[in-house]
Amino acid sequence: MAVVYETYRPGLVRAYSDKGLYIKNPDGEVYYEAIDPDWTHRTYEETEEEIEIASDEALSIISGEDTYQNYSEDDGDLLQSSEEALNVILGGETE
Repeated sequence: MAVVYETYRPGLVRAYSDKGLYIKNPDGEVYYEAIDPDWTHRTYEETEEEIEIASDEALSIISGEDTYQNYSEDDGDLLQSSEEALNVILGGETE
């Protein structure tokens, strides 16, 4: 079992368990995957808990549809995709 680190997009690293387990950071925060700026060099370790997701969420992930509702802290507006949310996190603007 291992945490896999791979380039998600230029400048971003995706971390996830290769065995379908949750991962946690040194502060104990738990995620099913994490996407961080590459310069942070964040590390994660696997937990013993398996990730369970609903079948409709699994279908959305497989088909590439976004199933998350992300909110901007600045104005509370609903962001339309995880990519748009990531843009806000990295200091960009929403469309």
